[in-house]
Amino acid sequence: MPKGRSKMRLSSSFVAVVLAALSLPASADLLEPGDIMIPGNHITDIFGNRNGTLNRLRSGVLTTILESPKFRDPTDSVIDGAGRIVFMASPSSRNVFDTALFRFDPASGQLERLWYFPYYVVSGDSLPSGASDVTEFHGVSTQSL
Repeated sequence: MPKGRSKMRLSSSFVAVVLAALSLPASADLLEPGDIMIPGNHITDIFGNRNGTLNRLRSGVLTTILESPKFRDPTDSVIDGAGRIVFMASPSSRNVFDTALFRFDPASGQLERLWYFPYYVVSGDSLPSGASDVTEFHGVSTQSL
C-alpha cells in the first residue's frame, strides 16, 4: 500500500446514493450533482476498532468527507432538501447491535444523531417520540430507508 494512504474497509452492504437527479443548495459545496456517496469504515488499529466514514466518489476519485468515532458500519443514506446526508449506522454505544439515524451537514461539518434505537432498552435511554413502552428494537439495522 502506498505511503500515506489509510486502509479502508467499505461496508459489505453499502448503498450508493447517486445525486445526479438532485438539485442541491449552493451551501453544500462538498456535494455536486453526479456525486456518489459510499458509506464505509476506517480501521484505526490492529484490534479491528473502526470509525465510520462517508466517502464521495467524483470522477473516479474517492474522497472521505466525514470520519467519526461516533458511528460505524453506515448503511442506507439519503440527501435531504437542505443538502445534508441522512444515514443509518451503528452508534458508539453499549451494544454492537444498537442502531441510530444520523445527519451530517457537509456545509457546516456538523454531525448529529437524530434517533437512537437500542437493541435492548434500559432505563435512561432516549427513545423516539411515542416509543416509551418499547423494550427492544431488534432488526432495525436490517431495514432500508
